[in-house]
Amino acid sequence: MNNIYKFQEEAIQKIIEYYKSNIQNAKISISTGLGLKTILINVIEKILKLDNNSKILLLCGTENQVTQYYEDLTTHCKSLNVINYLPNLKENGIFIDTYQNILQKTIELDFNNFNLIICNDIDFIYDQYIYPFFSQEYKGKRLSISHTNRKNKLIEKDKLIFKYNISDAIEDGYYASKNEKEFVTQFFPNLITQLGFENIEEKLKGKEYYIDMISSYNNKKYIFEFKTYRTERASSSLIEKSAYTFLEMVKELKKDEYNFIMVVTCKVETELKKEILNKTNIEIWDISNLLYLCSNSQPLMQELSLYIPFPIIDIKREKTILFNKESETINKANIESHYDKYENLLKECKSGKEDEKKYEEICTEIINYLFETEFFQKSTQHKTGDNLFRMDMICSLKGTTEFWRFLMQFLNTKFIVFEYKNYTEKISQNIIFITSKYLHPMALRNVAFIISRHGLDTNANTIVTSKIKDEKKLIISLTDEDLLIMVALKDSGKEPSDYLLEKVENLLMSISI
Repeated sequence: MNNIYKFQEEAIQKIIEYYKSNIQNAKISISTGLGLKTILINVIEKILKLDNNSKILLLCGTENQVTQYYEDLTTHCKSLNVINYLPNLKENGIFIDTYQNILQKTIELDFNNFNLIICNDIDFIYDQYIYPFFSQEYKGKRLSISHTNRKNKLIEKDKLIFKYNISDAIEDGYYASKNEKEFVTQFFPNLITQLGFENIEEKLKGKEYYIDMISSYNNKKYIFEFKTYRTERASSSLIEKSAYTFLEMVKELKKDEYNFIMVVTCKVETELKKEILNKTNIEIWDISNLLYLCSNSQPLMQELSLYIPFPIIDIKREKTILFNKESETINKANIESHYDKYENLLKECKSGKEDEKKYEEICTEIINYLFETEFFQKSTQHKTGDNLFRMDMICSLKGTTEFWRFLMQFLNTKFIVFEYKNYTEKISQNIIFITSKYLHPMALRNVAFIISRHGLDTNANTIVTSKIKDEKKLIISLTDEDLLIMVALKDSGKEPSDYLLEKVENLLMSISI
């Protein structure tokens, strides 16, 4: 497989060395999202080519994982014998199945048929499914895969041959969230272009340095380093460390030819900025500076808020040293009315199954217009990990305004669900029961919106009340009329979520004990 990172190469090499050694039981620890599948596929291919008489058993937590590994192995390793079920075990190759399926086999299974057993996802499998693979007199090799720092008695004596977590990946520059990448590659170049910067180049590498971005302004060259945070305030020591790390990276460059700017998405105290500038010649642009630079552009301001996971409405804007006066290069956006547009779209969309996809798209667009700056992450047609539920849209909250803070504080929710129902009649109680299954307190997902043409019938309203009383699950019904009212509020410069707050307060006050 192509595009193997250095840490993945190291993991592959360590596992191969283990397989060749006299060590029987070993383990690796790697955080979820760092390419374990890539590592294992390469390991399996190398072992089976090294010893074509080998039999390897790969144990997975879900049927979906079995399918993914089977498809990838058959695609990338066509010369290998890949089997996603267990026959009589006379063949050599890689056998893939779930823990549960193997234990439910009617045939007597001797694990000693395998030279290597790979136990994946060992942190997340119930003990009754894992224990049989550790309790037998197995003479072959067993490699366990852990994704967390939890202590596990079954593997505590196994030799740790490789460990790599998210913090390692961040430090090595391999890991960045989608929001972080888009902030650096889309928003920031757009911002500085409108400020008058030219010749923007990204990701420059030298023998001794690594530069996130370089650009020019008024015939001077500027080097940018980016540090994104999910917290409003990072510690002073952390900011100082970042600045000195940046300074170390560019030490081979001629200082008189460049100006250095470190862009951070959290708040940094003004005095600390001055101190770092005096000591390192690095100017810091924090969230207050970014807000100032966007202050004359509504589109840029709205776009910036998409990348910031905490409320920015009360953060005081500060001038940068470079731009110490109002930037006149950014034009004020024209104010546009959206009411007529969305009213016409909803009128033209017919109720019923034929236009359900169209209705979903219109509602999603309206919700984005009303509340996009409140949501840090969004996922449409979102499926749960076990594929049991599919939600039209799920969003994570920042808690920018009173209504969203109310939901986070009193309903203990971080995520909200949107469901769209383009029905010709009112919503029945069955839909409320189904939607309530999407909500779960341990997932911090306790609030859902059902958007429909005609609202809820009497029985559905009764179930909504019982869900909030008995299960602390809040299901809010919105109609086309509700959406248009909020659009009109936003067009007039008012806060649309205040309408939702009043609606929910009325619902809660109507509930009897």
